Amino acid sequence: MLFGLFGIRLLYDVVGLDIVPPLASANYILLYFFGLTLLPALSIALAFDAEDMEVLHKWLFWTLVLTNLALFYYVAIEAQDLATDNALAYRFQVTGQDDATSVLNPITISLMGAVLLLFVIGRFAVFSRMSLLSQAVHIGIFGVGLANMLLGGSRGPVVAFVFGLVFVAISVLRGNSRGNLQLRIRPRIWVYLGLMVAGGVAFALYSDLTIAAFDRFRTMFDGSGSRIIEERDYIAAAAWGDFKKSPIIGYSYITMNGTALAHNVFLESFMALGILGGACILPVLSSCCAEYGMALPASSALMAIRSPSRHRHRSRFR
Repeated sequence: MLFGLFGIRLLYDVVGLDIVPPLASANYILLYFFGLTLLPALSIALAFDAEDMEVLHKWLFWTLVLTNLALFYYVAIEAQDLATDNALAYRFQVTGQDDATSVLNPITISLMGAVLLLFVIGRFAVFSRMSLLSQAVHIGIFGVGLANMLLGGSRGPVVAFVFGLVFVAISVLRGNSRGNLQLRIRPRIWVYLGLMVAGGVAFALYSDLTIAAFDRFRTMFDGSGSRIIEERDYIAAAAWGDFKKSPIIGYSYITMNGTALAHNVFLESFMALGILGGACILPVLSSCCAEYGMALPASSALMAIRSPSRHRHRSRFR
C-alpha cells in the first residue's frame, strides 16, 4: 500500500507537475522507483516461497561481496594520491563525466558496506559449521565491508548498521528463548564481536586518525544546542514546512523547490503522503520487525529455520 501511494504521488509530481531534481530526468526518476524498487519488491513478495530463502540469501550475499570488492577497488585507485594522508578523512564517490554528477554517491558506498557487515555477522552467528578457511574468508569480507562503510563517510548507513546489529541480536536471542536448535547462537560470534568492540575502543582511545563518518557525528552533536547549523538542518526544516502546507495528503516527494530530499525516511513519507499515507510506514515497520526479526540482513538466521534439510550439503564458503 505504501509503495502504491508513493507511486501515485511520484506520477503526479513528475509527470503532472514536471517536478524533477537538477541533473536528472523524469524517465530516470520513474525508472528508478518503478523498475529498480517497486518491481523487484513485488516480484519477491508475490513469488516468494520459504524455501527460496537459502537461494536468495546466497545470491544477495555474493552479489554484495562482488559489489563491495568493485567499490573498494575503485576507491583504492582514487585514494592512491592520498597514500601519505588519511583516506578515511574523505568521503568518496563514483563520479560521471561531469564532476558535479554522482553515479554512486557516498551514501551508496557506505550502505553497501553496512549491509555486507550485517550479512557476515548473521552468518557467523548462526551457521552451525564454518571451517577455519571459511571463517578467514568471511573476516576478509568483513574488512572490505567495514572499509567501504567508513570510506563513504555517511552517517545514515552507520546508524542503520547499529540498528541492524540490534535486530540480528533480537532475532537470534528470540530463537534461543524458544528453544530452537536451528537458531542457536554460535560461541564464535562472541569472540569476533568482542574483538571488534575492543578494536573500536582501542582505536578511539589511541588513534589520531580522522574518520569522516565519526567526525560528522561529532559535528552534529556539537551543533545541537548551539548555533551551528548544517545543510541537513535547512533541508529538514524545509521538508517540515512542506508537510505543514498539506498535512493530510502530502505536498511533494521532494523539497526545497524540487532540489533536495529530506534524507529521513519518516519525514519524507509524511512530506510526500501526509498523515493518511505517512502513518502507514509505522505499522509496516512494526509488522516487518515482528514477523521477520531482521528481514534480509538476518536471512542467514531465517535460512537456518526455514530450510534446515537443505543445510546437509554445504560448500566450504556457504
